[in-house]
Order: sequence, then C-alpha cells, then structure tokens
Amino acid sequence: RSCRHMSQVLEEFAASMAYRRGGAEGLRKAIDAEVVCTAQYDSGMQISGVIEEALCDAVGNVSYLRTTGPTQLAWHGRELFGHGIDQHRDGFGAPVGYLKEFSRCLSAYSVDELKAHAIAVGDTVRLEYLSGITVTGVLEEILRQEQRNLLLRFSECTVTAADGRRLFTPEQGRYYMAVGARITSVFGGVADRERFQLHRPLPRTATHSADAPTELMEQYEALQRFARGELAADSPSLDGLPAVLDRFPGEWLLRAEMLRCEEQGLAPELVAQARTELHELVSDPLHRRALELVVPGLFDG
Repeated sequence: RSCRHMSQVLEEFAASMAYRRGGAEGLRKAIDAEVVCTAQYDSGMQISGVIEEALCDAVGNVSYLRTTGPTQLAWHGRELFGHGIDQHRDGFGAPVGYLKEFSRCLSAYSVDELKAHAIAVGDTVRLEYLSGITVTGVLEEILRQEQRNLLLRFSECTVTAADGRRLFTPEQGRYYMAVGARITSVFGGVADRERFQLHRPLPRTATHSADAPTELMEQYEALQRFARGELAADSPSLDGLPAVLDRFPGEWLLRAEMLRCEEQGLAPELVAQARTELHELVSDPLHRRALELVVPGLFDG
C-alpha cells in the first residue's frame, strides 16, 4: 500500500529467513543447498563450509554440526589466525548447547571460573552437554577474544553422541571445539571472504602481440599526413605504397585509407589498384555494407 507498508512486509519476510532464525531449520536449509554456508554461534564464532550434518536433541535443538571439505573458523567476520581452509581442509565438527551444571554458555566463563569447574589447560577434561554429547581429552589451549572463550584445542580427544556414536576419535589428531550455546544465524557464503575466496580472481596474463611491420606503419602514417595536407602527392614518403600493397595483400584497412585520400589527389593508379583489390578482398555483401557505412562511397565506381 505504501513504502512504509512495503518495508514492514519485507521486514516480516526477513524475520523468517535462515540468517535471522538460525537453529536447526537454518542448518537444514544449508544442508539442502550443498554449497558453502556459514553457521554463527551466539558467542560470535562462525563456521564456514559445506554443512553436511546437524544433530538435534530430544526437543529439536541443535546439538552438533559437521562440515565437509575446506572449512574456515572466524569470529565476527574475521578468520581466526591459523584456522583457515589449510588447517581445516577435511571438514570440522563441534557441539552446540549448554554444559551440565553450567548456568551460562561456556564462552562466558572466566579462566578462574573454568578452573573451578575442573577445566584447565594441561588437564584431562570431560565436558558433558545437556544434549548427551560428551567431549573427553587433554585440554591444550583456550582461544579467547574480548574475554570470551571461542575455541578449545584438545589432544587424545573422543567426542561421543548421546546414542554412543563416535563423532571424533584420537586417531583423527587434535580436536578443535568451537564454543557456543545456540546457532543464531545461517547464511550463504563465508564469514571472511578475503581469506576464503569461493571465486578466485582470474590470474592476470600478459597478451603478447606481434609488432606490426615498420614499413606498414610508416605508410599508414604517411596516408594520415597526406589526408591532413601535410604531404604532397609526389612526396617520397608515399613511394613505398606499391611495395606495401604487394607485401600485404590482405591489409584491407590500408586500401580503404587510400580510397579516402582520393579527393586529396592521391595517385590515380594507386587508388584504382586499391579499389580493385578491395573488391576482391571483400566479396561478402554484408562486409561490403559494413565498410560502406564506415567509409561512404568506398566502392563507388
């Protein structure tokens, strides 16, 4: 009904989209798309890759997500140092949700609070999620940004789903666990486009073109000077025209330029030769018409 009403309708529609809703619904859309998408946690962590699987708990909340192929880990649109597609080339997986006996998201706890919950670097840690997923391993590092825990690195780590399925085993190497209680947004593309380029720019290549023969260019220049009245018809600069016509039988532009100089008094025998050879070169009626549009009267006579 009006621009204001249109804005309202668009806002209502946007509120139904995956980038606003997130959650299991958004992840299902990303899985169906089978292209690189980004899942964003409430902590600000962003996982960019082809999302292959999303596990849910008994009430339908996302409990684990997994990507396949090159994956980027980012925070608020910036790739985390050392966590680009080279590090996570074979995919990435991490739990989502709250830990048992934790009143806040794991990302919001200070280092001292984590130690009070037996989560300290260098110790064997067991994390039990309300969804039933457990993470057990030696905690090697806690990556923090702006007083938030974003990424935990484990060695000798085992991740187990509620049904007993092994989601990660020690044989797979180090385990990097993104931290977040909810998936707040799912959108197409990557978080940091500069570091994970889906469409790489084409490499610049130098085009090597053969240099035009000097004598040909000299005759073009001489014809231009003649047309401007800077050279007389008997100028020595035009003496090379017959030889150039013989050497370059397919140079139709040179012959067209000679016809354009007919009114300025170019030697009649050269003009006649140029016209005859142009008739032989341009036998296609469409080509002849195109030349006539460029040079009116080109084929007259």
